[in-house]
Amino acid sequence: MSRRLCFISRYSLQRTPYGEIMLAPLAEAGWDLTVYAPHATQGLLRQHRPYQAAFHDIDESLPRFQQEKAILKALWHGRTGGFDVLFIQSQALAARAALALTAAGRSPKVVYHTMDYFDPNQYPKHYRLEQKLCRRADLCINNEFHRGYLTHVHYNVKGKTITAPPNLPTHLKLPEPTGDRLPAAGMKREPDDFILMLHGGYSNMRAGDEMLEALTLLPPRFKAVMTGTGRPGDDLAQRLDKLNLTHRVARIGRLDYLDMLAHTVECDAGFLLYGNTDLGAMFTSPGRLTEYLACGLPVVATNHTGLENLVHRYRLGVSIDSTKPKRIAAGIEDLAQRMGAGEFTKDQMRQSFRDTFAFDHFEPLVVGALEALADGKLEPGKPDFPWLPAEM
Repeated sequence: MSRRLCFISRYSLQRTPYGEIMLAPLAEAGWDLTVYAPHATQGLLRQHRPYQAAFHDIDESLPRFQQEKAILKALWHGRTGGFDVLFIQSQALAARAALALTAAGRSPKVVYHTMDYFDPNQYPKHYRLEQKLCRRADLCINNEFHRGYLTHVHYNVKGKTITAPPNLPTHLKLPEPTGDRLPAAGMKREPDDFILMLHGGYSNMRAGDEMLEALTLLPPRFKAVMTGTGRPGDDLAQRLDKLNLTHRVARIGRLDYLDMLAHTVECDAGFLLYGNTDLGAMFTSPGRLTEYLACGLPVVATNHTGLENLVHRYRLGVSIDSTKPKRIAAGIEDLAQRMGAGEFTKDQMRQSFRDTFAFDHFEPLVVGALEALADGKLEPGKPDFPWLPAEM
């Protein structure tokens, strides 16, 4: 008899692949899935790895109160629909799910999956609401070990916590470089140029000001491409003009996900910078790392604990103090020089992605934990320490 799982998410399954990465392996393991999410019927990954489920869209074009009504209806169905597991994904659902689970009556096993972290010093109300859900959950899935450990200890989680980073899977078919996408976006490439890509937009959290100042300290051959949107109210065009970077920084706005990767494969390296803004930024394992690696790009990354460990252990680029523009500039020059000498090749980065970082390697962990949970065999406990070589 198939195990039944109700999956509810606030992440669009069409705009990025990360909300959907766990569904195909569960379906292939025999789970009967019911999926509630924005663009559930148009999932990006399902186009590359089809799987079966009952899909229900949460229509983001509806007025807010109607969206809330649809979410509460989905939570109630997950609670009362005879499912073995209710899978809650995203912090945006934490408070609603905690309230839905307070009602009396039988409840399925509960899984809470978050790709974010609420710093208790900055978000005390959100912290308390999420804490309530985590204490109720039988399994918590976090995207980074340190975040998962902090969540487990500070929330006094009674169940099991595991780490499953939001990494790209290998079955997502990546675009091939054509050489014409960057010129079409306003970035003219000269033979000696070194072009860096920034995913996710310009913001304090991603050390945007420091990144631009670093570019002013470098020769004109160092350029950048920025996707996404900037901070509300920012006049980034005026700032670029003031710094004399207008012809060295191309802003291409929010792109379709595969189109973003199509631009990325034509760049040389990726920015993975974070400010010292909160604990979530200090302990991060972003999906953007695997976006760069899958496209063959090494990274210029912040030297925060978890990220620096990955960059150095697996030779993925350079790490620097991203609060200091001079350090960022020096790191960019160091990376360009070492790449010119044959280090950090595109083939090496793609091989690291396939061998170590692709979500394929975490699928057995997730499927195994869900099966043990449904069978009543999942032991509670903190997340296992990740990223250790097999011989250790």
